[in-house]
This record gives sequence, structure tokens and C-alpha cells, in this order.
Amino acid sequence: MDLNATEHILFAGWAVVWLLTPLIGWMLAKNWPGLGPATRRAILAICVLSLALAGCTIFAPWALRGFWANAINLGLAYLALSTLLWLAFRKCRKWLAVLAPLAIHAVLGIQIFVCLVFANNQIPFHQMDLGHGLVARIYRKGFMGSSFDEAVLVLRPRGLPLMEHRFYAREIEYWECTETSAKLVETTAGETVQIVCGTQVLNTVPVP
Repeated sequence: MDLNATEHILFAGWAVVWLLTPLIGWMLAKNWPGLGPATRRAILAICVLSLALAGCTIFAPWALRGFWANAINLGLAYLALSTLLWLAFRKCRKWLAVLAPLAIHAVLGIQIFVCLVFANNQIPFHQMDLGHGLVARIYRKGFMGSSFDEAVLVLRPRGLPLMEHRFYAREIEYWECTETSAKLVETTAGETVQIVCGTQVLNTVPVP
């Protein structure tokens, strides 16, 4: 995966979302009374679902399958949050109904664009399908002059076709390994995943 190209796409996508979000939120708030009850319930349900999935991605070991699925949903969650803010201030005085959502939108936008400066740390450098619903991802990270890999293992349950569960993560310093990878090992006790560097096994992780 081209990290630079992916990061540029993320910046461009978030810029478009950030510019369009206030307009969409304002239009929905303005036309909200004219929408039917079913339409309003559907919009609110989509907003809540998108925010719940984004919360799982950020705060829990569960996420949508794949980097781009989560990136797109985070953009939708931001739109959903903005929509709910515009609706919450809809019945306030006219100046407050406009200025309050715009002020919150500006603060959130600054925070998001600061986070995007470090977006390359969240883009997989290498991904390996190990079989049995297991995926290993290697991230190239660095901070304050230090560089390291992060090996992440996720399980994709058959019963949840759109979701994946992150059950292991380990930082690997460059002095330990210059090229991190992983492999699945089947044993009599059950499958395990080995985090390896060449012929050296750095760690053995049981599959949940």
C-alpha cells in the first residue's frame, strides 16, 4: 500500500467532508419539520448506528472490516454528529442555532486535521491473510525519533460478516526485527499465530 497516496486521499476526503458537513446539517435542520416521521426516524437511526460503529473503532477492539471501511464510516460519523448538533440547536434563537454548531464544527475540524498529521501511523504497511478468518497487519510507526513496527492480529467471525475483532497488538522495536511478519501454526491444542522475524519467533499468540 502506498502510504503517501493513501494519506493524501484521507486529507482530501476529510477536507470535502469538513466543508460539506455544515451545509448538510443546516439544510436538514431547516427542512426537518417538513420531513415525514418515517424519514426522520430513519435519519436518526443512521446517525446513531454510524456513531456507535465509530465508537467501536476508536474505543473498543471491534471495528468494520478493512481500513477504508472504517475511514469512510468515521467520515459518516462526523456528518452524523454534526447533523445531531444542528438538530439539537434548531429551536434556539436564530443566531445561536447557527453559531453554536459552526463553533463546535470548527473545534472538531481542527482536532481531526491534527490527528490526520499522524494518519500514516494508522495505515497498514503490510497485511497478511492467514486463513481461518485471521488477518495480520504490520504498521510502521515512529515518535520523537524512535521507529518501530506494530503487529496487530484480528479475527473476522463468520457470524459477523462486516466486523472484525482485534485481539492482539505488540510493538516491535527495530533492534528486535527489521522485517516483521506472521504465520499461522496449527497445533493439537488449536491454532496459534507466530509473530516472526526471519527464522526468529518473537511471540506465539493463541487464537481466541
